[in-house]
Amino acid sequence: MQQLRPDLPLPPPPPRSHLLTESESKSESAWEKYGTWQNYAGGGVLLISFCCCIPGLFIYDSAVVSAVDGSRRHYSAWGLVDLLWNAEHNELKGEVDPTITKVPAALVMFFCIMMPFIKLFATIVGLYLQSDTILWSVARVAKFQHVDGQIIMLLNSYLQLPPIIVTELKPGFYLFLSYCILSSLSTQILLSQFVKAESIAKHQSLRVIWFPIALCIVTSVIIFFFYAPVMTVSPVDPQGIQLARIRKTMIRVLLDSNWFCASWLVTTVVILPCITYAVIPAIIELGPPQLVARLGGEAHLQLLMEYLHDWTLGDVLFLAYLIMWLIVLASKWTNPEVFRLGGYFMILYGISSGFMIYLFQLNACVQGADANSKHSTDTIADCSDSEAEDDVSSRHLIGRNQRASAASGVCLRCAFYVIVPGLYCGAAAGLLRWLELSSKPAMDMSSLDDVNRALERSLQKDDGALHIVCWKTLGSDHLGSLGSCSKKGQVDGPPDNLPCMDVPQYHVDDVSLPLGLKISGFTAQKGGPIFATDVDEGNFKITHLEVLFLTGLQSMQVSSVKIVDQGLQPGNAKRAMQLEIKIGIKSDPANKESLSLPVTVKLAERTLIPCCNPDLVTVRLGLTCHRKYPYFSLVTGEDAVSIDIDPENAMTGSGTSSSEHLLFEVASKAGFTQGDIERKVADLVAQHVQTSLDSSSIPSLHVLYPYSQVNITSVLSFLIRSNLPISNSDWEFCGSID
Repeated sequence: MQQLRPDLPLPPPPPRSHLLTESESKSESAWEKYGTWQNYAGGGVLLISFCCCIPGLFIYDSAVVSAVDGSRRHYSAWGLVDLLWNAEHNELKGEVDPTITKVPAALVMFFCIMMPFIKLFATIVGLYLQSDTILWSVARVAKFQHVDGQIIMLLNSYLQLPPIIVTELKPGFYLFLSYCILSSLSTQILLSQFVKAESIAKHQSLRVIWFPIALCIVTSVIIFFFYAPVMTVSPVDPQGIQLARIRKTMIRVLLDSNWFCASWLVTTVVILPCITYAVIPAIIELGPPQLVARLGGEAHLQLLMEYLHDWTLGDVLFLAYLIMWLIVLASKWTNPEVFRLGGYFMILYGISSGFMIYLFQLNACVQGADANSKHSTDTIADCSDSEAEDDVSSRHLIGRNQRASAASGVCLRCAFYVIVPGLYCGAAAGLLRWLELSSKPAMDMSSLDDVNRALERSLQKDDGALHIVCWKTLGSDHLGSLGSCSKKGQVDGPPDNLPCMDVPQYHVDDVSLPLGLKISGFTAQKGGPIFATDVDEGNFKITHLEVLFLTGLQSMQVSSVKIVDQGLQPGNAKRAMQLEIKIGIKSDPANKESLSLPVTVKLAERTLIPCCNPDLVTVRLGLTCHRKYPYFSLVTGEDAVSIDIDPENAMTGSGTSSSEHLLFEVASKAGFTQGDIERKVADLVAQHVQTSLDSSSIPSLHVLYPYSQVNITSVLSFLIRSNLPISNSDWEFCGSID
């Protein structure tokens, strides 16, 4: 046997593969291929994400409470798709346009229900094939799963119209948002085992056009997020009147959201896009080499941009706005309108941030083509110099080729600077124009006749906003009797079967009359009679008259609201107007609940209770019209308010009964006439219409009404302004120059 020499090294052991069977070798190869920590960690996070996804699709993610019909509707992602797709057959029938709702239903179905499972299948295929291309594609589209969450947050803000509509976020929203976050995280963990910084750097370049596009992104987000409203959602009377324009910048949307949603939107829509597309490229291009090296080098910074791109949701927000636009447009109760400045920059922001990462790759292609052309020119020059040193024509040819190559590179870069921003800006302008054309036109209120027609239609139609408001205000569920509510149900009190409202405490008003007579009026206490007076002469009391209560108010209805043009005021460029409100009363003598005014008159030992029934009460408010907002102001003096009650003897009786004849003979001698009642009521109305209320004192009014003070003229002005063109707030009809 040959002995081993101690001075010679031992032979190397045979490879382990020679000692393993074929099946063991394949098993170890598969383990090395798939048994990485990234696969375990990413697969675990992906599994947890689907534990949130499945219930998140079917658990309610939002609720809408309507004050109009008292309904409370809950929606999940799946339920929203079903509701919008089958709108012509479900509870939305007659409320929305089913031809429009199918589009947002299909988009939500694809991005929020189908995409999670398509993404799961593509992830499994990408891992099995060890394909970084497939996993990169999955990472690129995964962020669009956030569309559902963005839509819910936007609707929750724009449709938050208390007390008309109140929206709430439910657990399903947070479950599906958790799925989206975990799903994107799992894809990036799985992808990290295949992607190297050096390979990313070879296919990206920032040196051609990143700066103008990055500047465009930063400018856009500042304008539409903090300065200019993107769009307005107007509550619409089905008869055409827009009741208000709810203008919201993105910062206002955040303030209307809870802290979690606001933090998420700021991070993904503002902070991360600016870091990804502006800060990191600026460091790579403009930063000192020491700083770039300290941060990992140019290649690692470009790899970080790739990862952060999947968390920048500016393009997702833009897509969510489009889907919300279609949902709101389909409803007959709402109308979206786009503001040109904020809307344009929001669209531009979505387009530019969505394609920015691909622009870097296109930059690399342009620079590569430019470098290749320069290399070809250098080769031609070298060959020409070696073969024709003394040939003058060859040197001229070489110079022309070099200049032509340099010029082609400059032209290519210039074209790149013009074409790409031009495409972005042109696409944004085209989409903005489509949004402007697709909004429902508001009822024209450029003239006074247009305003009156709009008011008439809204008041006369059962689904009109003014009709609903009047019904809510004067309906039997809210108002039946006025005055003496403490005596409700008693013999001398208002009826027990209807709601009652006490009058406030009035001031004392002593009126001296001829022949030494005196009337003390408006002496009622809260809870007491509406009106009380003593007619006396010195110490001798002739009679005591009380108006106990007014009943049958549920029979009242506003029959007409109209603005009457009084022409230009003398010596003034301002136009005088009157707001005329007619309140009709359904008077039915056979009905005990018809409007009646029980008047108690004590004359010596006798008590008389006659009955009074007006048919129509007309209230006229004197106004001055202005071209600039606010368009109306109340006049002062005798023309401020006037009241007419029909018929002429509605409050003084016809004198057909002995009690009425006796009462009003005494009252007429004391100067107590229907005209006196009308003047007293007009004075009372004037005190209230001249008073402005702090809008913050009215719950939730700030959602619809953006000003600090509110009165009848400001509300009327705001209604007209909400229906004028969105680009012009002047009411040309008034024609005044103030």
